[in-house]
Amino acid sequence: MKPLKRLTSLGAWWLKITICIVAYFYFLPVILKFSFKSFYFFIAILFCVFSLIQLISSLRNKAHLIVLSGLMLFVISAYQLVFTFDKTDLTDFLVFSYTGAVGLLFAAKGNKF
Repeated sequence: MKPLKRLTSLGAWWLKITICIVAYFYFLPVILKFSFKSFYFFIAILFCVFSLIQLISSLRNKAHLIVLSGLMLFVISAYQLVFTFDKTDLTDFLVFSYTGAVGLLFAAKGNKF
């Protein structure tokens, strides 16, 4: 069976929207606490901002913003994987592995889907 190449752009949009949904549900409670003393607060703000930049820049066809936001999402996810890894709860590992992979994909491909 041949691959369905016409669905590639739909898949790319699905990934971009899913990143924003993950940022919303995973980081919104941290952002709502509004604590400047917490480093995790700044990580949550950065993740949400770059996920929104990725979605908005896709609407405007700005490839350099997609690459930059994808790279930053990958870096933030890699940081979260290294420093918040817990062997008993794999939910964080799965969330940040997924977001890191998607960020790396958009850093590598840009807007060429």
